[in-house]
Amino acid sequence: MQANRKTKKQLIEEVAALQERISELEILTRDPRAPHQDFSENIGRYFPQAEHLNEAVYVIFDRKYEFVNEKFADLFGVTREEVCSPGFDPMTLVAPESRSFINGKFREGYHGDFMAQQYEFTAITKHDIRIVCETYVLLIPYKWGVAFHGMLRDISVRKRIDVELQRHHSDLQIVLDSIPTSIFYTDREHHFSFANKAFCKSLGFPPEQII
Repeated sequence: MQANRKTKKQLIEEVAALQERISELEILTRDPRAPHQDFSENIGRYFPQAEHLNEAVYVIFDRKYEFVNEKFADLFGVTREEVCSPGFDPMTLVAPESRSFINGKFREGYHGDFMAQQYEFTAITKHDIRIVCETYVLLIPYKWGVAFHGMLRDISVRKRIDVELQRHHSDLQIVLDSIPTSIFYTDREHHFSFANKAFCKSLGFPPEQII
């Protein structure tokens, strides 16, 4: 619930802060004077707050997971070692209907068509449970190219609520449109938030101009 209270601006700021830390870490790992260490090990020590975020954190490079936090592993029912192994395909956690879309995002990133994006897609857990995910992605320089660094959260419940609210709203609209009496609602700023057909007809304007 705490994650849902965060604004998009706050989430993007958190991703930007993590991006800066990863960029600094990448400089360190490129330094020939520094001992070679695995990126996923380095990243876990470099900003331990990644383990305490309410969002799932991940880094993808060359279409492989370089790092995921414990929240990510719990969400998808996998282990961090399993996901970050060389033979694990990230598309395994993307539902078939969203794979073309995600592949397109990879292509855009590799071609430099975006530096930061927010989008939704349907994921699938290890136990074949479909979840709707919202992710915030930043591109960071890494090795010979760019890595996709993002924060992800499950919005399946919110989506189901939105669908139910829309369905009930549609049902209410049908009922109130059948009433010959003018009916309307306004918000606190006195803007129309709802109007039935009788009210629109009395003003001589279509609903889209009144609402």
